[in-house]
This record gives sequence, structure tokens and C-alpha cells, in this order.
Amino acid sequence: MVRSKLEMYVDVLGILIYQGPMTLTHLVYRASISYRVLKRFLTCLLTEQLIQERKMDDDRVIYTITQKGITTFKCFRKLKQVLPVLQKEKPRGPLI
Repeated sequence: MVRSKLEMYVDVLGILIYQGPMTLTHLVYRASISYRVLKRFLTCLLTEQLIQERKMDDDRVIYTITQKGITTFKCFRKLKQVLPVLQKEKPRGPLI
């Protein structure tokens, strides 16, 4: 099953919520997203202030979720609960 970009963004937020702060390398493995793609996603999430970058004493960089990121994740989770009902309906064509 192929994930959409939106699903991948939400997956990254969920990983940071449930598994805590982590390095880029750990996020690559946990999210099953390539390094290059994940770097782009993280840049976007940082710009939108959904996550933060923290530099550790040993010069490692870890990523943590912000309150705004938690709120965003919860909204998408609620929306995803509604979508299966919407997907069962027959497509009606353009709404315009």
C-alpha cells in the first residue's frame, strides 16, 4: 500500500508523539521514508512549527514534537476515522 505525502507527514508526527524525541537516522527507520524525502518533510514541519530541532551536548540533533504538532496530529486522526465512511459512498462526479 502506497502512502500519500499527507499520511507520511502524519506518520512522522505520530512517531514523535508515541516514541518520543529522536535523531534523523531513527526517524528514517521508524517512518520507512528515505533520508532525502524525510529531510524535506522535516524542513516543512519545522517551518510550520509542528516539530523542533534540538542540539544535544554531543552535537547530535534530535527532533521533538510541539504542542501545535500534537494538535495537528489529533485533528488528522479524527479526520481519518471519518474517511472510511466517506470512501464507501459511490463517487458522484465533480462537486462544481
